[in-house]
Amino acid sequence: MSINLNRLYTQATNETQASGLSWYSDAHQYASQLATVYNISIDTAAQVIASLSPMVSWDINKKNAFTVIDAWHNGKQPEEITVSTYNTNKRKAFDILNGKTVMKPSAPKTYAFYRNIMLDDSHVTIDRHAYKALVGALKGGSVAITPKRYKAAERAYKAAAEALQVKAYELQAIVWLQYKENVNR
Repeated sequence: MSINLNRLYTQATNETQASGLSWYSDAHQYASQLATVYNISIDTAAQVIASLSPMVSWDINKKNAFTVIDAWHNGKQPEEITVSTYNTNKRKAFDILNGKTVMKPSAPKTYAFYRNIMLDDSHVTIDRHAYKALVGALKGGSVAITPKRYKAAERAYKAAAEALQVKAYELQAIVWLQYKENVNR
């Protein structure tokens, strides 16, 4: 499986590699901006971003995070706003902001995304694209990423990242960007 990661990594142009290397730093900076504007911790902002991430693009994810945090800051309730993700995720984001819950490892993808936004290299965000890139599936339907598959994928990304001398979340971002480029050709 790491052959696919190495192949996508080497296919990536210098520009794609640079974008991937800075992707999570940029995400961390966005969380920091939200934290500063709304007087919350960067950790809380990162948790909100991650909780709102399933099935949306990064641009929509950022808009959703801004919308939720701004609404919460202005005393609104979850039912008073609309975002482009699941209502349960929107409520979870409000619960995070209200101190009622925190991101938990039991939701491996969103937890890893939150930790990666915090620049923690001990987790790898394995979404459907990262998994398909790993197993070499360029086209096709959905994939079921079981807990066992998630852990195996995370180990593969970490091993490949170590061999390439990059952080695992940097490799994941580069591979993800290159995978999307290949799919859209």
